[in-house]
Amino acid sequence: MKNKILNTLHGKITLSLALVIAFSVALFQTYIYYSLKDVLHNNLIETSEKRIQRLSNDLTIPMSKRDIDWVDSLISTEMQDETIHKIIVIADDKLFTSKGEAFEDDLKYHPEKFEHNHFSRSKEIIHDEQKIGELRFYIGMDSIEKRLEEEIQRAIFLTLLVTLIMTFVLGVILNRLILIPIHKLLNATHEISSGNYNSSALVLSDDEMGLLGQSINAMKSNIQTREIELNKSIDELNKFFTVTLDLLCIADLEGNFIRLNNSWKDVLGYPLDEIYKHKFFDFIHPEDMTSTFKAVEKLSSNQNVIGFINRYRCQDGSYKWLEWRSVPYGNFIYAAARDITESLIHKKELEKMNDTLRINVLKRTEEITKANKKLQELDKLKSMFIASMSHELRTPLNSVIGFTSVLLQRLSGPLNEKQEDQLRRVKSAGQHLLTLISDVIDISKIEAGRVQASPEHFSLNELLQEAYGEIEILIKPKMLHFKMENIPQIELFTDKKRLYQCILNYLSNAVKFTESGEIILGVNEEKESVNIWIKDTGIGIAKEDKPRLFEAFERLETHLRVLPGGTGLGLYLTKKITETILDGKVWVESEVGVGSTFGLIIPETLNISDDIKG
Repeated sequence: MKNKILNTLHGKITLSLALVIAFSVALFQTYIYYSLKDVLHNNLIETSEKRIQRLSNDLTIPMSKRDIDWVDSLISTEMQDETIHKIIVIADDKLFTSKGEAFEDDLKYHPEKFEHNHFSRSKEIIHDEQKIGELRFYIGMDSIEKRLEEEIQRAIFLTLLVTLIMTFVLGVILNRLILIPIHKLLNATHEISSGNYNSSALVLSDDEMGLLGQSINAMKSNIQTREIELNKSIDELNKFFTVTLDLLCIADLEGNFIRLNNSWKDVLGYPLDEIYKHKFFDFIHPEDMTSTFKAVEKLSSNQNVIGFINRYRCQDGSYKWLEWRSVPYGNFIYAAARDITESLIHKKELEKMNDTLRINVLKRTEEITKANKKLQELDKLKSMFIASMSHELRTPLNSVIGFTSVLLQRLSGPLNEKQEDQLRRVKSAGQHLLTLISDVIDISKIEAGRVQASPEHFSLNELLQEAYGEIEILIKPKMLHFKMENIPQIELFTDKKRLYQCILNYLSNAVKFTESGEIILGVNEEKESVNIWIKDTGIGIAKEDKPRLFEAFERLETHLRVLPGGTGLGLYLTKKITETILDGKVWVESEVGVGSTFGLIIPETLNISDDIKG
């Protein structure tokens, strides 16, 4: 019971108050006691001084006469005071007379000493300014000690009384101001801790108790809010545990399952109650035990385990491959696993297919290598064929064209109209065939990378005048108007022959596909490059036909009564020369029935390092 009371705040505070008050009162009473003792001693000394002074004066004459009876009479009269224990008179350093208690040595003297329950005091007896003896008083201390004992008893009584009264009064005040509010706050906290959030701490003041009550009410609100959020999180966790397809698990580091979701039953086939009876080590394939122990050791050292794979035994005796993501938290493991058995089977099948495919690719690569080798041989034969064609075809064609020209000039005799017409047809067909052969050979050389640019310095204006002179013979019969627009004086450093060939192809096409109107040749100088264009008022090109313009052997259908002649290689060859040799690009703008504009953009100075294109 005693310990129970002392363990309460009321008991501890009451005891502490009582001890503090008792100590304070005792300290005060001790001060009073020693003050009283000093007063009594001082009074005793003062009284003794007066008595011994008076008696020494009375003994002056008797001692001068050495009248012992007179001296004894005076001493006896003084000894009637009970406080005096003994009086000694000494003369000539010898005991002259004494009255009172017997001491061991009457001559032993301790002046102004408190000992043997008495106080000693001495005084010289003077006559005619000479010492004739010595008077000693031994005054008893009984009255003083009795008074001090009474004071001690009174101090103890007052100490107990004051301690009890003050402890009671302060206890009542303390109980009213502190303990009762604390008990109310304590009851409120008990209600809140038990989940009764309707209870609140009473706030009756603005002091620390009031602030504590406000803090408890605020804490209650926070706890209530957090409990709502916690319940919501728990509900969400329960839903997540229920609906997720992954195997979710909370376990401890000893291997005991704490919580599982239903996916464990779906994947392994065991009822959850059965799984809870075992440690997770009991389900692991024997060959995976070592790696699993290492994973658990890693988790024990507060490290995450991601992408760990092992096998778990199913109820039917088979094993499923599971891939784990595990996170440690204290002595617990939070883990999620996914059944990857089918994906591993598919992976093995895919690896098998890849191996088969790899073998087939190697075989096919070998076949392609052989085919490439054969193509290289064919390309070599093609190059030999082109070199042969360049000489073997052009030489007889030039002879045919040359002898036809001789016959048309009537150097071998006269011709009738029919013979002349036939010979002109032969010459035209030969020239057309020679042009076709030259274009085919040029394209083959360019595509094989065997054409090297031959740059030189020349005037663009002179080159354009020369091209016009070449094409003028075709313009005049059609009564077309030709003009050059804003031709600047530009000095180029590029392959003059190939640029001339491209411009001539553009001009020839413009004349072929323009029945009436005009042809304009223009030049725009741009940053470090030049844009050369030929605009006509010809038939134009449909939008769907534009992608085929620069393809080989492409000839677009037109409404012209006679299909314009040509090989279908002019624009293709122009594009190849511009991009591959002249390091430029071609462009075209056209509208059906309005006309077309063909152009090419080339650098003013050809980079020598780009001479060879392929």
